Amino acid sequence: MLFVTRDCAVCASLEKKLLRSLDGERMAKLYLDDLEELKGETGIFSVPAVVVYISSKEYARFVGVFSAEEVVKRYYRLKELV
Repeated sequence: MLFVTRDCAVCASLEKKLLRSLDGERMAKLYLDDLEELKGETGIFSVPAVVVYISSKEYARFVGVFSAEEVVKRYYRLKELV
């Protein structure tokens, strides 16, 4: 799940890289500027942020400075293990 804001250029770039790298895997995108209550519920207060869910369970969280490659590598590794 990708957390972004509408004015975040880094978020847009990250989204493109993730979509290319995830090769057809599903990825939800949520705009934190539209869903203020989500900040408290998820504990995510800055963007970009990615939370990796597998079978409705959170397995990894990336916030702030990270690369798309880190997210993709961790996602596929976790998918192998779960």
